[in-house]
Amino acid sequence: METRGIGAPVITVRVNGQSVRARIQSGNNASTMSEALANRLALRTPTGREGSTYGSDSIGQRGREYRLDEMAVGGEVLRNQLVFVTADLGGPKEELILGENWLRHRKVWFSFTNRRLYMARPAD
Repeated sequence: METRGIGAPVITVRVNGQSVRARIQSGNNASTMSEALANRLALRTPTGREGSTYGSDSIGQRGREYRLDEMAVGGEVLRNQLVFVTADLGGPKEELILGENWLRHRKVWFSFTNRRLYMARPAD
């Protein structure tokens, strides 16, 4: 785990088989991906839903929702995860933000001293 800016944790996740750097932002209402990353991953499964995502700043980003085939964080492999694709994430270099919709179903602990992220498996 690394940190960016005011301490936002950054981890490496696997999305549809490719390694991606993702920032964890509890203030974001949804997980969000840049159009550049969506194009690299060749996302093909839009849900048809459009909307805005909001983060820790008050500026919303318009986007379209897509379904990811697979997203792996550590040993947890998630299928059919929803992510909003927006033109730009308006921040550091990361092209994926894991937001409240990812965080809400799991317990996550950060050790900033050890630069580690620990997760409890979601309840069944």
